[in-house]
Amino acid sequence: MVNLVRTVALLDKPGEGFALAVEITKYLREFEEVEDAQLVTNINGPQNQLHFVVSFDSLAEEEKFARRAYEDQRYMELMKRSTGKLSWPTDNLSRTIALD
Repeated sequence: MVNLVRTVALLDKPGEGFALAVEITKYLREFEEVEDAQLVTNINGPQNQLHFVVSFDSLAEEEKFARRAYEDQRYMELMKRSTGKLSWPTDNLSRTIALD
């Protein structure tokens, strides 16, 4: 399993930014490459941070998703709406290690 963790900060209108982040997370779940998408907040650390945690079966599936997302009109509209509400994202990719 490969996980994309996209971290953003809520900006000037945190209520609007949070609502938009929920909408984005729900839309991410509609992509066939996405196994799961969660919106995560910090228990400690910066309280204005949000993390989109999106899981894929493989890195190849994440790459397919990335190509499709940038060609997807609704996804791009959601990204445009995030201007002024969510900071520029920081992305990290991680691999789930299964231990027997």
